[in-house]
Amino acid sequence: MPEWRKLHTRITRSDDVNELPDDFCRLLWSWLPLACDSAGRCRDNNSLLRGTLFPLRTDVTVEHIQAALDAFASRRMIIRYEVAGRRYFYLPQWETYQGTPEKRREARPECPEPTADTVADDSPSQSRPSPELVASESPLERQDKSRETRAEAAPEGAGVCHLSNSDRALLETYFVELTQIPTPSTGTERARRSAGQSWWTPLREIAALVECDVGKTQQLIAETWERLDGQVTVSCPRSLVKTATAIAAEWRRDNGASGGPRVEF
Repeated sequence: MPEWRKLHTRITRSDDVNELPDDFCRLLWSWLPLACDSAGRCRDNNSLLRGTLFPLRTDVTVEHIQAALDAFASRRMIIRYEVAGRRYFYLPQWETYQGTPEKRREARPECPEPTADTVADDSPSQSRPSPELVASESPLERQDKSRETRAEAAPEGAGVCHLSNSDRALLETYFVELTQIPTPSTGTERARRSAGQSWWTPLREIAALVECDVGKTQQLIAETWERLDGQVTVSCPRSLVKTATAIAAEWRRDNGASGGPRVEF
C-alpha cells in the first residue's frame, strides 16, 4: 500500500460525491485511493478492499463494499474491466488529482492496464446488490429509523441510476440531434475518460432525476436546453446538469411531492 495520497479540497463540492446514497459511500470514496496502485487501478474484490481499508471495523461487510462500488460505477467514478478472468477497476481522474507515478517516484503499477476490449460493457458489477441492500443503513448510519422513513425523506429521483449503455446511447443521440453538438472523440484512453466526465456521467445524472425513465429524461433535456438556449454556452451534457436539477425539483413541487435535500448522517 502507498504511504500517502492526495485529497483535493474540491471533493466537498463534487456533485458525484454529494449525491452518493449514504455517508459510508462517501467515506469509502475518500479512502479508495489508498487501495489503488500507482496508476489508480485496483482489484475489484469486495473482501480484499474490506480487509485493506477497514481491517479494524467488524461492522463493515462485503455487501456494504459491493453496494458502494456499484454506486461509484454507475456514475463512472470508477471504470471496471477484466483481465485473465480477474476483475479490476481504475479511477478515470487519477492523474488529475494524484499526478503520474513518475512525479510521485512510486513503483510501477501492480494491476494490468485496461484496454478497449477489457472494459466492462455496463457499470454495475456482475453481482448486483438488491435495492433493499442499497437502501439499507450503512455502518455510519446506525440510527433508529425504518427504511420506509428513509424512503419518504428522499425526493423523487434521488439515488443511483442504473442506466443501461443502450439507454444512455439513446439519450446521447437525442442530445446530439437536439443541440447539433457532435459527440466527442474516444480514440484514446484520455479521450474516453474525458467523454465519460463530460457526456456519459452527466446523462446518467440527469436520468437519475426522473428515475431513469428515458422518455422523461428526453423531456427534461429538451426543457433544460430551451431554458439555457441563448443564455449560456452549452458544449456537452455536463452543461445541463445544474439547470436540469432545478427543473426536476420544480416538477416535483408541481406534482405535490415534498422537496428539499436528502440529509443523512
